[in-house]
Amino acid sequence: MAPVPAFAIRYGDRDVIDQALEFSGGANAPPLEIVLSDRGAVVSGTVTADAGSSGGRPTVYLVRMGANGVSLAAQARASATGAFTLGPVRGGDHVVVALAASAPAVAADQRDRLRRLAELGERVTLSAVDERSVPVRVVQER
Repeated sequence: MAPVPAFAIRYGDRDVIDQALEFSGGANAPPLEIVLSDRGAVVSGTVTADAGSSGGRPTVYLVRMGANGVSLAAQARASATGAFTLGPVRGGDHVVVALAASAPAVAADQRDRLRRLAELGERVTLSAVDERSVPVRVVQER
């Protein structure tokens, strides 16, 4: 997946980029803030596998958890030492999940599979320009 510019839309203290919104009027109305960045949020870390699992370089997926469901935000093959970097991506709620090298690849249109995998991964909330390190374990699909 190609990197995309990061952006966020906040209304008051809420991220509203994936939500329907009704604006308030008056002097006490929350501010509308639109953030554009050429950086974006980046997640890096190291993948560890259980003893006895098959070798190879696992694939790490970043699943975006939005108001309209899940979507595949980024993916990367871990290095021989397990290191990975995902992004830059939009901020928001995400899940990082790693699958063994022998597992079938996850496609962006496999929403049910993405939902199941999201239950197994590490949750992370990113701001528009976060740089986060997350340790993850290779998971077995259910």
